[in-house]
Amino acid sequence: MRGSHWPPAPTPTATPSTAYFQLIVSDHANLPDQWDQDCVRYNWRNGEALIPQDWIDEHAG
Repeated sequence: MRGSHWPPAPTPTATPSTAYFQLIVSDHANLPDQWDQDCVRYNWRNGEALIPQDWIDEHAG
C-alpha cells in the first residue's frame, strides 16, 4: 500500500507541461519461454542502455 503520499507532488522544478508526465522503466526477467520473449522490446545490456552513457557524460552537472 502506498499510503496518502501517492502520487507524489510535482517537484518545484516541474512546469505545467511536465508536472504530470510519468515514465516507468523496469528490468524484465527475460524468461526463455516464447510468450515471454514476445513481450521483450529491448534488452539493454553490454553497453546498450535506455540513456546512452555519452549523453549522460555530456549532460552531467
